[in-house]
Amino acid sequence: MTPREMTLHLRESGVELYLDPATGRLRYRAPPGGLTPPLRDMVVEVALEIEERAAIREYNGGLDRATAERMAAADMLGDMAGIDPAGSKGN
Repeated sequence: MTPREMTLHLRESGVELYLDPATGRLRYRAPPGGLTPPLRDMVVEVALEIEERAAIREYNGGLDRATAERMAAADMLGDMAGIDPAGSKGN
């Protein structure tokens, strides 16, 4: 399963991935008992993919780390990048 497919599967399973607007870090929310070990492993895989993509963008593009992470997360999360499911928007 590709990282993008994992992201979609997580969303379909009720696990919300988003960027924390204050820190730009990847966060998740799941219903009580909804984050099973296999889904938790997928969250970790997506986070690692975002970190890898950010490192590549930072190195190749001369970007600062925060910008590189936000761009990499946008690649992975699509319309959920920078949006806190609680309702506040990130930068």
